[in-house]
Amino acid sequence: MFRAHKTFLSLTFTRQHKSFTIIANTDTARISGAGQPVLRIAFDFGTSKNAVATHIAIPGQNFNETDVRDVIFKANFTTAPQQIALHRDKIIWGYKLQTMLKRSQIEHEKVISFLKVAFYKNYAESSLVKQAMEKVEPLKEVLIKEHPEWEVYDAKVLLLAKQIESIVEFTRRELESRVNTKIQYTEGTIKDLPVELFISVPGMWLPPGNRSILEAAHLAGFSKVELVWEPQTTAAFYVHNLAPRAGVLVAHNEILIFDAGGGTSNLVLYELQTDDNTGVEL
Repeated sequence: MFRAHKTFLSLTFTRQHKSFTIIANTDTARISGAGQPVLRIAFDFGTSKNAVATHIAIPGQNFNETDVRDVIFKANFTTAPQQIALHRDKIIWGYKLQTMLKRSQIEHEKVISFLKVAFYKNYAESSLVKQAMEKVEPLKEVLIKEHPEWEVYDAKVLLLAKQIESIVEFTRRELESRVNTKIQYTEGTIKDLPVELFISVPGMWLPPGNRSILEAAHLAGFSKVELVWEPQTTAAFYVHNLAPRAGVLVAHNEILIFDAGGGTSNLVLYELQTDDNTGVEL
């Protein structure tokens, strides 16, 4: 997708684009009386790649977009392959999985790709989804071993829950390893911060798909979860970063968003409700 992943997070945390009311209650005022910083994590759940950005919200401090950071998965890569496997009952994904495959530590037949497509109700009977689910369904017994009560959930939801949990753990470790974090926070602080989780979902998804993502996040242990439509984040990136370079945005102008990802695309037409000198609303 052509939007910046940091922008997905930073626009999620501001009210500059007031039409994005799905997450409007996540501003600094929400935690002004909490007395504890909050780790906000934006998970761009992709078909072929994932991206994550973070922001530590501190009570009483105004939001600063420069404090938003992309998670680095490997070298300078801000995305990780969306591939999953279970190895000795543990979830393996991204570059670690690729390394283990190269070393023949995991069989290629166990690797699950395109898990996201399985959440599209319209594609339930497609060969791609059937191939993925043939690998996912047999894992259910392992996935519910520690939580037998989870048997009521679909195997794909349980697998995504494990991946979300693992991604957040990776994010905490990556954040703790940064020099700036070590300067600002004592050792162990980051792993104890409460998390607010934001997950991007396609605009075309039906309610069952969105519910499944929320279920997975809740099973992963996160109670504060918001879903953000992918075309909205793309539109926000455009009006926030690109449009000002092209000229003044005027009320009733139309913006056609073509959000093309590695496996899914969104085509949405938005109309500006206000001029950009008052804060753009779509």
